[in-house]
Amino acid sequence: MHRKRKQKKLIIISLICLVFLMSVGYAAFQGNLKVRGTTKITSNWDIRITNVTSGTPTGSAVNASAPTWDKLTANMEANLYEKGDAMEYDVTITNNGTVDAVLSDIIGTPSNSEAVIINYSGYAKGEKLYKKGHEGNTKVVHVKIEYNPEYDGGETSGESNIEFNFTQAEGGGTDISDDKKLVTYDYSYNGGTSSQANNEYIDAGTTLYLNKNASKSGWTFVGWNTNKNATNGLSSIKVEDNVTLYAIFSKTLTATYEKSENVESISKESDTCVIYNLQTGCTKTLPTITPKEGYLADTWYNGTKEVGKSGASYELKGNVTLTAKSTINELDFDDQTEDIVYGDSQEINITSASNGTGSYVYAEKSEKDSSGKDTNYISISGDKIIIAEDAPVGTYKYVITARDKNTNATKDATYTITVERKKVAFPTCSDKTYTGSEQTLFAAHSGEYTNNVLKGTNVNSYTVD
Repeated sequence: MHRKRKQKKLIIISLICLVFLMSVGYAAFQGNLKVRGTTKITSNWDIRITNVTSGTPTGSAVNASAPTWDKLTANMEANLYEKGDAMEYDVTITNNGTVDAVLSDIIGTPSNSEAVIINYSGYAKGEKLYKKGHEGNTKVVHVKIEYNPEYDGGETSGESNIEFNFTQAEGGGTDISDDKKLVTYDYSYNGGTSSQANNEYIDAGTTLYLNKNASKSGWTFVGWNTNKNATNGLSSIKVEDNVTLYAIFSKTLTATYEKSENVESISKESDTCVIYNLQTGCTKTLPTITPKEGYLADTWYNGTKEVGKSGASYELKGNVTLTAKSTINELDFDDQTEDIVYGDSQEINITSASNGTGSYVYAEKSEKDSSGKDTNYISISGDKIIIAEDAPVGTYKYVITARDKNTNATKDATYTITVERKKVAFPTCSDKTYTGSEQTLFAAHSGEYTNNVLKGTNVNSYTVD
């Protein structure tokens, strides 16, 4: 029964069974006969299914098996493979008897699978099916089996039954009398897929209680209303003329708001709205995002998709969870120019980074001399730059990376450092006393300076002024 058609596509199997109950009608007919004297009445009750079309497909739908029928039952079975697929059939009912009949009741059970939508049309309760030989002795019921466009599940099957109950019609005319009014239940205008209510003729002036449901996948049935755009249902109406009732549906949409780990708070945790009928959504304002220290309030996301900034308008079209995310602040860490005279100092204080959480570490990235050659005379200790004792005079490009210890945000700064040696005046020596500029001596010498190096004879003591 399951015919393979397309690989990697679902097979939705739908079975329809139409049953015509004639026994009730025949009993009613018998009960209404009155036989007097020797009069012999030879009437015949004969309502039957006389044809079922082979089916008209939409998309890739096919019959799982050819439609079958007998006098009182019709069966249709279709395979549906993807959204948009449908099969449609026409079932012809004929009154071959000698008694007018009326459709007194329709008992239907919807599909037992949410994957399948089954619709019936072309009939109304109270309609007459006239006896053989009269116009109006046939009726066509249209059946549509459709793949539910909102179904996203796996392979399944659906089954539905509908029963038409005919009884003897009162009177012998060929038209609906003027005191009968047609009530049409339109469940499909606002997107409905099925209904427990069936079109019917009722006596003018009758109060009709509207207690039959209609269905629309994912929506709540509100009620019936003569206004197709209503947002409420009527409990009853007084039928004075032909009337169309529209199924009214509602759906509650909820947006749930969450925050990522680097967000301190959000201004609200959810939004809801109720939409009706053909509405597709409602507009909400996205909550305010307060980031943690060192982070920048960024954007609301649906998964990985950006939906808007704090305070922006957002079109809510279904239940959704949105997440507030923040981005790391870009650190401020500026380039610096420093001159150091070796002999006065060997250290330079690092100008602190800012715009982060306030807790930073610093690391060397590169060190080059004025010719661009890599050198190794400079280092970092905590928040200080240390110049080696043997660093030659010259200009160095020293690149430092600042890192925020809490966010791991980084920023580079280039320190341009010029190293000089302290210049000294030519000293003089008298009675073991050196006269000249202030200087540091690693040993006491007599003699003269050449290229800033003191040369001469060792002495035991010296004074420096």
